Amino acid sequence: GMVLIKYSGLGEPHQLGPTQWPELIHGYLIFCVPNLFVLTAVCFFCLVHVRKISAAYIGVVALTVLFVVSEVMSENSPHRFFLEVMDPFGYVYCKMLVHELPVTLKNSGFLPMTASFWVNRLVWIFMGLLALSLSYRRFSFQYFLKAPAGTMRKKTGRQEPYDASPFGDGVPI
Repeated sequence: GMVLIKYSGLGEPHQLGPTQWPELIHGYLIFCVPNLFVLTAVCFFCLVHVRKISAAYIGVVALTVLFVVSEVMSENSPHRFFLEVMDPFGYVYCKMLVHELPVTLKNSGFLPMTASFWVNRLVWIFMGLLALSLSYRRFSFQYFLKAPAGTMRKKTGRQEPYDASPFGDGVPI
C-alpha cells in the first residue's frame, strides 16, 4: 500500500516523500513472516489433530482472542512485559513502542527491538515449531485422502458421495 499510494492519485507524489525500502523490508521480516509462520503452524496443528477444517478456524480465533485480550489490557496494566510476550502478533509491543518514539523516528527509522520483542518472537516461533513438529509426526497423506467412514451411500448399485457435515442434511451432492 505504501509503495502504490504515489500512483493512486490520492495525493501529490512530492508530498508523500520517498519510499523507505529498508524500513518496509525490516517490518516485513520481523512481523509478517513470523506471524504467517505461527498462523500456518497453528492451523496445520489443529487440522492434523482434530481432522476438521473448523478446528483451524478455532485455532485462529484463539490466537485472535489472545491478541485482543493483550491489546485491551495493555493500556493500564502494570504487567507490560507479560502482555507483550502474550501477544502472538507483536502488535502490543509495536503499539506501545511507537507511542513512545519521537516524531522524527516515527517517520523515518527502524523499529527498536528490545528484550521483550525478542522474547515474544522466540516464544511464538518456538510454539509454531512445536506445533509443526507434533503435527508432522502424526500427519498422514493416506488418511487425509481417503473418504471418511459414512460419507458414501449405497444407491442404485453405485456409491454416491453425500454431505456428512454436522450442518448438512445428508443428501447426495
